[in-house]
Amino acid sequence: MRAVERIESIQPGENVRARLAWLGERVLWGGFCVMVLFLPTSESAKNIGYGLALLGGLIHGAASGGFSLSAWRRAPLLPFLLAWLAAASLSTWYAIHPPQSLRGLWDVLRYSSVYLLAAASLSDENRRLWFARMMAVGIGAGLLWAGWALAHGQGHGGFVEMRLQVRSLGFPNQTATSLIIYAAFFFGILRFSPPARPADRVLFGTVFGLSVIGLILTGSRGGWVAAAVASLAIAVATSKRPLAAAGGVVLSLALVVGALSVVAPERAERIMSIASPQKVVQMQERFDTWRAGLTILNDAPVFGIGLKNMAFIDYERYAFKGRPDHAHNHFLNVLIETGEAGFAVFTILLGAIAWRLVRLRRLTGAAQACWVAATGAFLAILVQGLVNISFHVEPALLLMTMLGGAEGARIGEAGA
Repeated sequence: MRAVERIESIQPGENVRARLAWLGERVLWGGFCVMVLFLPTSESAKNIGYGLALLGGLIHGAASGGFSLSAWRRAPLLPFLLAWLAAASLSTWYAIHPPQSLRGLWDVLRYSSVYLLAAASLSDENRRLWFARMMAVGIGAGLLWAGWALAHGQGHGGFVEMRLQVRSLGFPNQTATSLIIYAAFFFGILRFSPPARPADRVLFGTVFGLSVIGLILTGSRGGWVAAAVASLAIAVATSKRPLAAAGGVVLSLALVVGALSVVAPERAERIMSIASPQKVVQMQERFDTWRAGLTILNDAPVFGIGLKNMAFIDYERYAFKGRPDHAHNHFLNVLIETGEAGFAVFTILLGAIAWRLVRLRRLTGAAQACWVAATGAFLAILVQGLVNISFHVEPALLLMTMLGGAEGARIGEAGA
């Protein structure tokens, strides 16, 4: 709060560096707001917001000394993100199709920098509340839009499959991962940092409910399992009676499946098919893709084939009939695209995130809400990553936003 007061107290007669720092901070916050608000609904607006936030962050950092070593220590995951960016860059050098790999490298740069932008933007309590409001409005609009499309047969699979997908959040499985993160965030706010205004509580509660309903309508089996794992872990980690909390989650999940078996038996049947993956056609296709992927790895074991380059592989050479553009398993996908070197760095990054979440588990208030969302995001990405691409674009952006938000809230509350 004191930092914000110092910025707002700057007068026209002060030095150029102070004015640039003030301008950069405002551009950073404005761009960050635009990115968060349009993340579920508009790819172009989201990228414009990100670009403004990045520009503002660079201006503010250069003018205020934000690039000093002491400032970077406020973002403990930064060295691991830089190492992963370097490993991804190295795989791009050896890529089959370098331009496509550069697009993948841009995704890595984007979610890595969002971690810093969120940490810089969310140290103030009032801004964290506005951030939550924009998160709620953004995903609320996206879910209403997706619900309208689903009702008119314009969802994934039309009237046959009727699977919900939110515009910029991607296919149903990617939408499911993002909705888990949104639901965890709003649960964390309502549980640990309820806003004073009733209107905010109604807004966050409504969007939480819509996120849960939307998650069910995605039809993503991987997403459902990820949601169950994340719910259990969060309940156990945040409750003084972990066994009772775990039992409550299991009972709630059983009630949801029971209700679906009455009102939407096809959804319940899809959920129950999780217990027999060998009978699911899509899983058989994934098994075949995984076997082909391991064969492909033998030709580029150290540095891989390049980010997003699986679509450019000559699959006939490997006697594989399909032409998948990803491996349907994020860990195998990373291994194929970045090789053993990149996979080792990626594994270290995941370990560093897990370590940081453990260190931050005792946060309170608004910081704990971000911790709950980051924990839910991390677990959802890990579980969903077993059968889909998960540490990717929007889910990765949301994970890094929540991790950065937790760091920012920690710094803000420590300096309050």
